[in-house]
Amino acid sequence: MIDGDWHYYTVSIDNDGAVTGKYQVVVYVDGLYELIDASLDSTAYVPTNNLVIGRVSDTSAGYYSGCIDDFRIFDKVLST
Repeated sequence: MIDGDWHYYTVSIDNDGAVTGKYQVVVYVDGLYELIDASLDSTAYVPTNNLVIGRVSDTSAGYYSGCIDDFRIFDKVLST
């Protein structure tokens, strides 16, 4: 979303792979539900690089041109 305003994105990824083998991804923008995807295979992503925020970790494609504030990672799914 490029409109010059700050926006609040929330992404929740719940891995219930022991039950279904799938991730459930839910996205909210400014508190409003935007997307749910329960079809991502829980074995689809195996990290081989460090977590990098603001650029792609395994290329020299450049950096994100903008601001990120109040970034948090939790080790559990939060309720809305």
